[in-house]
Amino acid sequence: KSAIIAFNNTMQEFPDTKYREECMFLIFKSNYLLAMNSVEEKKVVRLKDTVEAYIKFVDAFPSSDILREAETLYDNALKEKEKFTNKNS
Repeated sequence: KSAIIAFNNTMQEFPDTKYREECMFLIFKSNYLLAMNSVEEKKVVRLKDTVEAYIKFVDAFPSSDILREAETLYDNALKEKEKFTNKNS
């Protein structure tokens, strides 16, 4: 959780940093790891945050070298989110 805050702070303080792509990816990945390791009560909201972070990353860097890893994590997050949607239906 603190990694997400730190990377978001970096992006706010240094929006033109040459590490912008890496920071945005790490925000997404940190959200993903937080969501996947969360208790069930918090998992759905954190998975939603993960999806939002992925969309921001892909919008900013559609041809990123790390897009494949991001897509894999994103697909896993969607599958996990779907489990909760089906469980609550």
